[in-house]
Amino acid sequence: MDQLLPADLKLNCSMPFIDGARILSLAAGDTHTATVDRLRGAGRKFGIGSTETEAWIQAFLFIQALRLRRHQAQVEQNVATDNFLDPDTLNDLDRRILKEALRQARKLQTRLRLDYQL
Repeated sequence: MDQLLPADLKLNCSMPFIDGARILSLAAGDTHTATVDRLRGAGRKFGIGSTETEAWIQAFLFIQALRLRRHQAQVEQNVATDNFLDPDTLNDLDRRILKEALRQARKLQTRLRLDYQL
């Protein structure tokens, strides 16, 4: 199985979804500002299947939930919050879901690359 390396959940994991949603939203002429709304709106506008769009959204939301859980634990330990996560600290299920979330980020990036020659 692929090895996950420690990563910045915000910069390396969330941003591909946020940036992808911005690009799609601009191309769709959408005025939404929330990532989830942008992805859904662009999906409808461009005829992207709801299964694909919802997979991106659920992947993004899972990563955001991991960030919040990390911040909560850091606050409880009275240490400064950050967005860095060592996947080895996750349970097996969360590690597998994180891997799938990152696959969804790659799928979104691939779609953008093909559609917009990025």
